[in-house]
Amino acid sequence: MRYRFTDCEFDIDRGELWRAGEAVPVEPQVFELLAYLIGNNSRVVTKDELLAVVWKGRIVSESAITTRINAARSAIGDNGYEQRLIKTVRGRGFRFVAAVREVQARRPLLFAAQSALNKPSLAVLTFRSSNQDSAESRLAASLTEHLASLLCRSPWLSVSAQVGAGSHTDILTPRVRYLVGGSVSTSANMVRVAAQLIDAATDTYLWADHFDFVFNGAFTAQDKITEQLAGAIVPRLERLEIEQAKRAPCEALDARACTLRGISCLYWWTREGIAEALALFRRAIEIDPEFAPAHGLAAYCYVQRQSYGWFTDRPQETADAVRLARDAAQLGVDDALTLSKAAHAMTTLGGDVDGGAALIEQALLCDRHLAAAWYVSGWVQLHLGKPQSAIDHLAHALSLSPSDPLNFKVHAAVAYAHFLEGRYDDGAACAERALHMRPRYQTALRAAAASHALAGRVRHARRLMTSMRRHDPALRLAHLHDVLPLRKQDFSKYVDALHRAGLPD
Repeated sequence: MRYRFTDCEFDIDRGELWRAGEAVPVEPQVFELLAYLIGNNSRVVTKDELLAVVWKGRIVSESAITTRINAARSAIGDNGYEQRLIKTVRGRGFRFVAAVREVQARRPLLFAAQSALNKPSLAVLTFRSSNQDSAESRLAASLTEHLASLLCRSPWLSVSAQVGAGSHTDILTPRVRYLVGGSVSTSANMVRVAAQLIDAATDTYLWADHFDFVFNGAFTAQDKITEQLAGAIVPRLERLEIEQAKRAPCEALDARACTLRGISCLYWWTREGIAEALALFRRAIEIDPEFAPAHGLAAYCYVQRQSYGWFTDRPQETADAVRLARDAAQLGVDDALTLSKAAHAMTTLGGDVDGGAALIEQALLCDRHLAAAWYVSGWVQLHLGKPQSAIDHLAHALSLSPSDPLNFKVHAAVAYAHFLEGRYDDGAACAERALHMRPRYQTALRAAAASHALAGRVRHARRLMTSMRRHDPALRLAHLHDVLPLRKQDFSKYVDALHRAGLPD
């Protein structure tokens, strides 16, 4: 029996655990403990069960059980603080909470290893502190561990090492492309965290910044610090990897590189760019039919085609999008970004709002620190008719990644939420913020025109409509549901607003 979860493959018959394509040595007792927890992931496993199965009925101390649980967590990339994969259920036992997929058809594990070799590594260096035996030092170590756990969720990189500060020359290999390091200093209740992203080959800075926080010692404060660090680093890593993929020879592209190139084309936000992106995502799927991100991003291309009114064969393209979204959800059960793209497509194209809500909930269970997941969750809340909840989710997306270049989409979604709540001035302001970042963004132009119209600024709304129709002359009131399906009462309000703004029937 063989299972997949996060970046791990667990083969009971062969007695093997692979993580990010590399074999992980595991003590027999720890392996048996993992096998039992994974095999019973639908329920809480009691300590008595573990004693009977793993320790064969012998009486052992609580510390012995804790030691083995910690070893199991470490082997699969978890820890006792986060408990993302193995959760302690106080007073009852333990549960394996990661999404698990049973793999029936045997594929050589060599394939996984080869895929990982094409996935460059990022090494996290232990953050420095001025006092090695202090709360400051302990905070630095905790931040390092937590940041590594957030960065390792990237589908484009593997986090290969976490080493002592200043010793990065010991870990330089051809696979290590990036280093993340920094320092922590404290004064009274303030913490300053300086961080750097470094090119491992040239030892040059790719990015550096510092962040100041009020710190009271609570876990929530640590979470906020590492979330902001990850929110600053992850978008830059994606852009760097896209540039690497664009420089690779076409004949040498693997599924990952094809997908990264596709993302670059997707970010043009043009008809031609979306078409080229979709072709690259389809090529990635041909190269590796099980590469989940390519399925999810291909489905997302159709979401963009709908939003801009670029469908040429709506029934066929909708069916393709839904099929891709379902494949993405099946293949990417533990990939938050892929699940988010699938949820977006299922909701807006498949009309399955409840199914999309379930997928985005699964995505957030996989990674609650992913801004893109909170963005899609905001749209799902809008489709559910919960605009205030949408605002909360979208605000959290902005707080997680305030410098993300795609935040113009988040501001536009917030504009719709305010519009549906009747806060037209706020809706117009958010839409204008999105347009400041991307002046021709049609979704934001429609939100701005609708908000200004219902706020009584009809003349300004009509100017926006003129600008919008210059780039989308085919848009009509009759086509609005094709670009933004909403609940019946919300959609009626939207149609009325754009009719006042001058959109013809």
